[in-house]
This record gives sequence, C-alpha cells and structure tokens, in this order.
Amino acid sequence: MFEISDKKVFSINNEINRAYKSKISEHTAIFGPGMIRHQGRELTELSFGISLVASLIPDATPSEQLDKIKTMWEFGKYDYLTLGGQTFGAFPFLIIDMSEKSSYFNKETSNFDFINLELTLKEYIDNPQKYNKIIEQLKIQKKEQEKLTEAETINVEAEQKSKLQEFAEKIENKVNDIVEKVDKAIEIAENKKKEILSQLEKIKKDAKVDELMDLVRAGMITADKANEMIDYAKNFSKTDREILLNFLRNQTGGK
Repeated sequence: MFEISDKKVFSINNEINRAYKSKISEHTAIFGPGMIRHQGRELTELSFGISLVASLIPDATPSEQLDKIKTMWEFGKYDYLTLGGQTFGAFPFLIIDMSEKSSYFNKETSNFDFINLELTLKEYIDNPQKYNKIIEQLKIQKKEQEKLTEAETINVEAEQKSKLQEFAEKIENKVNDIVEKVDKAIEIAENKKKEILSQLEKIKKDAKVDELMDLVRAGMITADKANEMIDYAKNFSKTDREILLNFLRNQTGGK
C-alpha cells in the first residue's frame, strides 16, 4: 500500500511495466512449417521504481522502510498491489527482484536521505486448481454468451427473413391485383372492340341494304347486283339472310 500525504510519501518513479506471456509448445515438422499449441499462460510480471525520501517521512527513516520491503522479499511474503485504490490483477504479487541505489548520506542520522528501488514482482497463485476452476468457469460463461449471441443472431435473421417474406407476399399480392386489373381491362377492351366491329358491320350492312332498296325503287336491280347481295348476305344472321333472299326472289321473279 503506497500512501501519499504531506507527512509521508512513497513515490513511484516513471512508470509501471507489466509483462504478459503465454505458454507455447512447438511441434517441429520434418517438412514444412511446424505447429504451436497454446497451453495456458505464464505468471504476470510487474516492474517499477520507487523513491524513499527522508524529508517526506519524518516518522521513519528510508532505511527502516527499506528493511520492511527487504523482509517481504527475503521471507517470500506476498500481497496485493494497490495503487490509488486500484488493485493490479486478480492475484497477489511476490517480490522476485530488487535493486537498491542510495544517495545523500546524512552524517547526523548515519543514513541515506534518498533510496531508489527498482522492484520486479511476479504474480502469486497459491491455489492453481482454484485458478483453473475460475478459468473453466470463464470459458463456460464465454461459450454461453456466444450461444446467446448466436441465438440472438438467429432470431434477428429469422425475424428479418419473416419480414422479407411478408414484404414479398405483399408485393406478390399487389402484382396479382395489378395483373387481374390489367386482364379485366383487356377483356373490357376486347368486348368493346367486338361491339365496335359489330356496329361497323351493322352500319356496313345497312348501307348495302339501303343501296339495294334504292336500286329496287329505281327499277334498276340486276342479276349481278342480286348475286353480290346474296354473297354479302352470307355474313348476316339466318333470319336476316332469309328475309333478304325472299325479297330478292320477289323482285327478280322468283329466281
């Protein structure tokens, strides 16, 4: 625990370095590249420097504080590393390397006023089985999270597919409605066309009949004209054709 106040200061110099390493085994092939396998991780290492300053710790000397740290190192004591309320890592650390640099020797106290320390700490896991259980639980949680994410993705895809299918059905229904309306419009147009053609034929027939009547009234009906009207009458209805033929027989003397 490093405390900073107007009476007591343990100052960290520069920066803290953390090293993360994986356990890797390599299988060397005779030909071609080899293969590596991840087998967990190495213990995390931390390195940083601290300064012990006599003028900032009046209740103790830098040497006394140094002795506390050396005792932890010598007896293999481990503890959590906490800086400013932040705990580094999930496990405590052990001092594995320490270098000391003292300066400004004080004749009155027979001690150095400044002691700079470079410390290297290594992660300490007192129960590897417990750690392995935690890792396995984390793996299970990750797989469950992946399954949930996959399920959510499938649900989203299914929902999107359903919406697309619904949209396609709406489009298809609209197209069918349009096709039905077009077919109906074509049917109406065909009926209208037939009606117009029928009216044209009626107009044409009436004109021929009028022409025949005019010839009869003028007494100018001839055999050729009668035959022309007989051929033209083939397109008449049965009743109209019989009426016209009887009329022609009467006008031509029953021939």
